[in-house]
Amino acid sequence: IDSRVQQTGNKGLMKTIWWENEFVKAVADMEMTGVRWHKEKWYAIEDSIRPIYDKELKYLNDIVKRDFWDTLIENNWISDKDEFVVPIWSSSAKKKLILDEVYDFEIEKTAKTELKKYLQQYDPDFPDGLKLSGKAWLESDYPVTFNSKYAILKLLCLDTKDETVLKTLNGFLLTNMKSYCIEREWLRPANKLSLNWASPVQRLKIFQAVNPNIQSTGKDVLEDFISSHVLIQHYLKWNEVEYQLKNFGKPFYDKHVELDGKHRTRFNQILKTGRLSSVQPNLLNIPRKIEVYRGALIPDSGYDLIDADYEGQELVIVAILSGEKSWLEYLKKGYDLHSKNAELIFGEEWHKATEDLCAFYDGDDIMGYAYKKCGCEGHIKMRDDSKEVSFGTIYGISFIKLAFNLKISEQRAKFILDKFFEIAPAIKEMMDRFGGYAISTGHIIEPVFGRIRYFDKWKLSVPEEHAGIKRAAFNTPIQSAGSAMLKIAFVLMRRWINHNNHQHNIQLLLPYHDEVIGQSLPAFTTLAKEKVAHYMMLAAKLSGFDIKAKAKSGQSWLEAH
Repeated sequence: IDSRVQQTGNKGLMKTIWWENEFVKAVADMEMTGVRWHKEKWYAIEDSIRPIYDKELKYLNDIVKRDFWDTLIENNWISDKDEFVVPIWSSSAKKKLILDEVYDFEIEKTAKTELKKYLQQYDPDFPDGLKLSGKAWLESDYPVTFNSKYAILKLLCLDTKDETVLKTLNGFLLTNMKSYCIEREWLRPANKLSLNWASPVQRLKIFQAVNPNIQSTGKDVLEDFISSHVLIQHYLKWNEVEYQLKNFGKPFYDKHVELDGKHRTRFNQILKTGRLSSVQPNLLNIPRKIEVYRGALIPDSGYDLIDADYEGQELVIVAILSGEKSWLEYLKKGYDLHSKNAELIFGEEWHKATEDLCAFYDGDDIMGYAYKKCGCEGHIKMRDDSKEVSFGTIYGISFIKLAFNLKISEQRAKFILDKFFEIAPAIKEMMDRFGGYAISTGHIIEPVFGRIRYFDKWKLSVPEEHAGIKRAAFNTPIQSAGSAMLKIAFVLMRRWINHNNHQHNIQLLLPYHDEVIGQSLPAFTTLAKEKVAHYMMLAAKLSGFDIKAKAKSGQSWLEAH
C-alpha cells in the first residue's frame, strides 16, 4: 500500500479495498462467461468503415502533397519521377523473377556463367564455337549487340553496377514491366506518396512543418494546434477510423473470438482515473456512437440481452461536486439539462427556432413550462451544441477543439464556451479549484472511495505541463466517482444473483462506461431489468449521488440500448 496515503485509521482505504476485492469476484465471473459476437455482423462492420477510411486517407494525402511538398521531397517520401525504392539487379531472387516473366524457359540460376549458358542454348544468333569466357568472349560483338529478345540476358552478363548498363536495365523495366514492379513495391511511381501515417517519427516531421512547437503526435497535443492547419483536423479523423479498423476489424474476431463464438477479455481494474479497461483489445474503446458495433453483440442462445445505463451520470456528478445551483434545480425538477442550457446560451436565437407543439415550451407561464427535449429542428442543433459543451468541459475542452467538433468557427465556439461558464459559474470555479489544488499538492482525491491520483513531480515543475494536470485534476474525480459507482453496482448485483441462485438465469457480461450489460433467460428478463436498475440506483446513493437508471432488453446490444 502506498505509504503516501494518509487517512485516519485507514478506514477510507480499507473501505476501498473491500469494494475492490469484491469487484474482483465479479470481474472473474465476467471473464469466464465472456461476450458473444455475431460473426457476419462483425465482419460487416469493417466493410462499412473501410470506405470512410479510404476517403479520409485520400484527403490527408492530398493535403500534405499540396501544402508540404518540400518536406515530402526532403524526406524522400515522394518524387516527381518514377523511382526504384529497392535494389533490383543485385538480388538473385529478383533477377530470377524478372527473367521468368520475360522468357518462356526456366531460369534456375542467375550467375553470369549460367546466363551465358542460357544464351548459348536458346539464342539462335549465338555464334558457333564462341567460348563463354576469356579473350574470345570479350572481343566478340555478340555480348554487346542488343537487338533481340535476349538483350536482358546479355546485359546481365555485363557489369550491372555500370551506370549505363543499370540505366538500360531499369529502362527496360519501366517500359515493359512497370505494373509488375509497382505491384511488388519495387517501384514508386511519380507523385506516389510513401509517407506512413502510422509512424510517429514520420508524421511528427510533417506536423513540425505545420508548427515547430508540436513536440508529439498524441491526440491531446494535436488538439491544441487544431486551428494551425486543416491537415491536423483530417489526421485526427483518419486516426479515429484507423484505430477502429486496427483494433475492431475482421482480425479482432479471427484472433480473439474463441471456438464457442465468445470473446473473453481481461480487465484492468484500476487506471489512473480509477476507471476500468480491458486488454486484447480494450472493449471499453468500442465506439459507443456507432450502432453497428452494438448490433454485433448478442446474447447466448435462449437468452435476452439486457442493457442498463445511468441517466446523465457524469452531469449529475459535476452538478453535485460543483454545487451549481441551476443544474441542481433543473435535475431536481426533471428538466432536460441540455435544452435548458441551450436556451440560456443562445437566448433569442433559441426562441426564434421554436416550432408549433414544441415539447420544451409545453405548458404555460402560470403552471410552468415542461422544459423537455423537443423535436424542433433548430432546437435539436443548439441542444447538441450545448451537450457537446457540457460533456466537453469534463475533459477540459478548449474553444478550438469545440470548433472542430461542432464544425463551427472558433469565434462562435468561444462565444458558446464563454456563455456556458457564464450561466454555470460554479463549474468554472470547480475546475479552477481542483486544478489549483493539484498543482499545489501534486495530487487529487476521488470523492467516493477516497482514491488518490498523484501527478509526476517533473510535470509539476514545468509550467507548460500545468494545463494538462489541471484537466486531469478536474476530470479524475468525475470519472473515478462514476467508475466507483458502477463497481458498487456490480458487487451488489452479483451478491443478489448468487444469494438467490440465479447464476444460470441471470448473468453479468460487461461493464461499459456507465452501462451494465448482461443476459437473462426470458422468464427472468423482467426481474433482471428491475433488479439491475434498482442496484445501479442504490449504488449511486451509496456513492453520494441521486442518479436514475433504466434497463432495456433485446436480442442485441443495439436492440436493448
